[in-house]
Amino acid sequence: MNRLAAEIKPAQSPTLHLPAAQVPLLRSLGLQRVLIPSGPITLPGFYLATPREKGVLVAVDDRGKEELASDPVVREATAQGWSICGLDPRGIGESATTQKGWLAAVNLLLNEDFVRRQGEDIARVIRAFPDRQVALYARGDDATLAAAYALPIAPGLTWYVMRDGFLSFRQFLERPESLEASFQLKYDDKDRNTPYDREIPFSYVPFDGLYGPDIAQMLTATRGKGLILNPIDGDWRRMQTAEAQMLTSCPVISGDRFEKRLRSFLSRF
Repeated sequence: MNRLAAEIKPAQSPTLHLPAAQVPLLRSLGLQRVLIPSGPITLPGFYLATPREKGVLVAVDDRGKEELASDPVVREATAQGWSICGLDPRGIGESATTQKGWLAAVNLLLNEDFVRRQGEDIARVIRAFPDRQVALYARGDDATLAAAYALPIAPGLTWYVMRDGFLSFRQFLERPESLEASFQLKYDDKDRNTPYDREIPFSYVPFDGLYGPDIAQMLTATRGKGLILNPIDGDWRRMQTAEAQMLTSCPVISGDRFEKRLRSFLSRF
């Protein structure tokens, strides 16, 4: 499998023309809940308007949009004049489901990619603000993967920040500790059908993924400047900065104390 991955030359990201979502905003409210249409479904979100708005930050968090209120990236962006559009794409937050394996299997039968659909949800919201500067923040392994899919189909981003996510689909294969744990089957557990370790979720694995652009390539498919915070490897461990920097051209910060460099990064826009 690794040999196959090494020999394949990733294709260019497909061009997909998505209609922009319509975000129903009441200008008289500083904070409001919004329901945003995305194709046949509706995405729950919120909009926090700042005075003297510099632009709009579209933000997604695996834990749900409510957790964004205490997030250091969101708080710093707000302090620097960015309004916040918190979003729960399909499968996250209010739209989450406990049947992710079934959902991924159905998508596979339909020849679709569930995480790519999440990316389309994010892209539609990014495109809803054509007259303003727009930025993107994603936190978590699901949110960052979906956000990577959004970048090639949502041009015009000013900047983006990815936190706690993967940098390459090859990390789904390069999992020395996790794979070893999986193979250590015990006689007493011979009838067990649950994993021994944190497997890569079925819904994350892209169909024909090795023939398409890798995550790091999608991150460069926009003119916006990017910043990577605390990326993880295939064993779900936080990567060292130098190790992660070999996979991406975006600046990487790995560690709990990143506020100063984050502030410097955001002050450029």
